[in-house]
Amino acid sequence: MYHLLRSKNFFVNLNDRSDDLFKVTLIPEKLSEENKIYQFASTAPGTYQTMDIGRFVRSFKAYDSNGAELGTKQISTNQWELAEPARTVKVVYTVAETWIHR
Repeated sequence: MYHLLRSKNFFVNLNDRSDDLFKVTLIPEKLSEENKIYQFASTAPGTYQTMDIGRFVRSFKAYDSNGAELGTKQISTNQWELAEPARTVKVVYTVAETWIHR
């Protein structure tokens, strides 16, 4: 499983939501084979229901230090596997908003 180590560098673009997607960028610390799985929440504390946040993910990409895209693979509803975790310096994903406008 992917666990953030000491540094928690998440950036969420709340200004560009014209397509009803949140754009998230993660700059992880050095990764290895033991933390090549990125896990989205399946439940939320206090809700007592399965949320499966991964079902709202619309894109999930990893990049190396030269900006080249690295392989990723969705392996379950809430998990993505990084093909080359040791080379991964940035992860970018989009999540659909779930708020219903009335």
